[in-house]
Amino acid sequence: MHAMQSTEYVMGIKRSCTSESYLAMVKWDKRDEVLEMLRSKLSDFEGFEDLFYSGDFNGHRIVYYYKSGRLLLETSGEEDAEAILSSLLSR
Repeated sequence: MHAMQSTEYVMGIKRSCTSESYLAMVKWDKRDEVLEMLRSKLSDFEGFEDLFYSGDFNGHRIVYYYKSGRLLLETSGEEDAEAILSSLLSR
């Protein structure tokens, strides 16, 4: 498996500890901008004491978005994770 190439918002993505989760690393200077994108695009968006956030996107659960810039997705594969990120992080 390869890591996703760097984009305007994401440094990379890799499979997390569980087989159906992927972890994207958001660039440090883009964290607040990504949070606002997620806030506008996710349903059931919830924040937990301003430490991390969660919500749904087209049937996919965005498990956590940490203020540190880590975005955890539950999805069926790396290509799916990259497509979700592309949709989430587009204007």
